[in-house]
Amino acid sequence: MARRRDAMLLLGLLLVVAAAMVSRPPNCTGRCAPSCVGHCEAVVRPVHPPPPPVQEADGGGDYKPVRWECKCRHYRLVTNP
Repeated sequence: MARRRDAMLLLGLLLVVAAAMVSRPPNCTGRCAPSCVGHCEAVVRPVHPPPPPVQEADGGGDYKPVRWECKCRHYRLVTNP
C-alpha cells in the first residue's frame, strides 16, 4: 500500500512540474502603443538566431525555442511582455 501511495505522490509531482513548464500567452493589456486602441494580441515568435541543435539521449533533438510577444493587430508594433 505504501508503494502505491509513493507512486501516486511521484506522479502528482511530475504532473505539477510538467504543468509549470507549459508556455502560456502573456496578458497583453496595455502593452502596445496607445494608437493600437486595445487591439493588442499575443503572438509566438521564433528566437533568432536559433542555438545549435542539442542531441538528447532519446533522440528528441527537434527543440525550437520560441517566445511570446504582444503585437498590435492593426500596426506591426511588437513589444516584449
